[in-house]
This record gives sequence, C-alpha cells and structure tokens, in this order.
Amino acid sequence: MADGGPNKPNRPIRPRQGAPGRKRRVVIDSGNRPNPRQARDRRDAAPKREKQEIVAPTGPVTVPSGVTVRDFSQALGITAAQIIKIMMGLGNMVQITQSLSDEEVQLIAVEIDREITIKHAADEEELPEVFDDADEDLTARPPVVTIMGHVDHGKTSLLDAIRETSVVATEAGGITQHIGAYQVEIDGRKVTFLDTPGHEAFTAMRARGAKVTDIAVLVVAADDSVMPQTKESISHARAADVPIVVAVNKIDLPDANPDRVKADLAAEGLQPEDWGGTTQFSYVSAKQKLNLDDLLERILLVADAELELTANSKA
Repeated sequence: MADGGPNKPNRPIRPRQGAPGRKRRVVIDSGNRPNPRQARDRRDAAPKREKQEIVAPTGPVTVPSGVTVRDFSQALGITAAQIIKIMMGLGNMVQITQSLSDEEVQLIAVEIDREITIKHAADEEELPEVFDDADEDLTARPPVVTIMGHVDHGKTSLLDAIRETSVVATEAGGITQHIGAYQVEIDGRKVTFLDTPGHEAFTAMRARGAKVTDIAVLVVAADDSVMPQTKESISHARAADVPIVVAVNKIDLPDANPDRVKADLAAEGLQPEDWGGTTQFSYVSAKQKLNLDDLLERILLVADAELELTANSKA
C-alpha cells in the first residue's frame, strides 16, 4: 500500500451510486390533467355558438312635450350620446338633462327614421271635469304667475323682492297648499305668484294634465343673456301654451347688456314689442328693487290682452 505522506490523513473511499455509466430516470405524475393536444382537439370539435345579432328597436314611440335628452334616449332604446351627436350635427349643443323642443324631437326622428308622437298636456285622455257657470256668477280673478329661468339669473331674488315690496297679507286662495303661493297688489289689482321653481310647476302640469299657471315670467340676467335653462324654460312654457313675459334682471351691473338679451331672445322667437314683436320686456334689478312695478304692470297687460281669467265666486 502506498504511503500517503506523513502529513496527509487517510480518507474513506465512498462507494459509487449504481453501476458505472447508468443514467437515472425521473417520472413526474401528472395526475388527471388532460393532454394539451387532446384538449385542443375536443375544443375544435365542439359545436360553435352563433353570435346573436342585437336588433335595434324600430317601433313607434310616444314622448311628452319637453322631454329631456336622457328620457328621450331611454324611450328610443338608444344612448344619450347618439342624440347629443345628432344635435351636434344639426348645429346645436345639448346636455343630457336638457329638454328638447318639439321641433328638435321631430328632427331627431327624421335622422334615425323613427315614428315619434309628441304628447302635450292638452292631449291628455282624461280631461278635467268642466262645469258650466252662469255668467252672473263669474268674476275676474288674478292671474297666476310662475317665474322661470337659468340658474343664478335671479329667480329667487326676484320673487323675494316682489314679496318684500308688494305682498298682500292674505293667502292666495284656490292654490293647493303644498305648492305655495302669495299675492301682490298694484293699482288695486292682484297678481298671484307660485312660490315654487318654474320647472317643477310645469312638470306637474304635464303629469296631471292640468293648467296651474296663466303666465310665465322668464328671468334672464342682463350680464349673461340666454343660457341652456333659458331655452328649456321657453320650451316648457310653449308646450303648456302659456304666454311669456321677459324680466331682464341685474340691469344695475356695469357689464349689463340688455340689447344682447333682446337679440338673443329674438333669435329664440321672443320678439320684443319695441322691435315690432308681441313679447313684453321689463328691465329690473331684484337686488336694488328697481322697476318691479313695471314688471307687474306688464303681467297685468298680458293678462288683459291675451287671457280671459274668471272664476265662480260662489263655488
């Protein structure tokens, strides 16, 4: 046996695993996992489902006059974006909560080739009961007025200013309590104002098929002119066949421009009387309480010229 050297210890020799030159085989149990090729073959052999084509609604639709873009889209079964896109193509920008005029509804109907019927408050099937009163029992009654207009144009301020300057102590009779109303007096005559937002009053009129107001006062800020809710208010009043008196508010502001308001409203079909039209315009300041009497006088002028307001005093 050879000497490993004086300083090198003897190490045990480990036996080799298995026979020399033999390779080990590793088997992995895949369990019940299917063969990828078999799974693909079964998927290809399975019957394919036919895609069902979504059929757009095509039938006739009935909508109320003054319908909003959102409600109109739901009635038609199309998206509000499609209606807004159509209106943009016609040169008019609208919002999803904005009401559409009867003309706009008809234009959209032509664009999408749909039959659309516009229902007005006067077309309600259940007409209110009508009583024949004797002429001697009928007396003149005050006109009922609703104030409408764009947000921040001074509707509430104008109502408050009129109430503070001309309010009558007694409650307005004949008006349901939950709506709320008050009367003002000028030159011995009274005017009844609905103490509720104009949009809500006209929505209630369409829902009940009843006329709860005689005249609409459209408030337009002299420094802002016609805005989306201004046009919406005009549509509501026209749908209810209610005459409009325009109150150009905030005339005390330095940047007030009443002539611009007149021009913009004339483009909407409200031609001022001094421009050869028939619409009464009053230039007021709710904040400064300017020309409120002039507004009241013009309301009475429209009531006398265009309306026949009577009531049975014995009923």
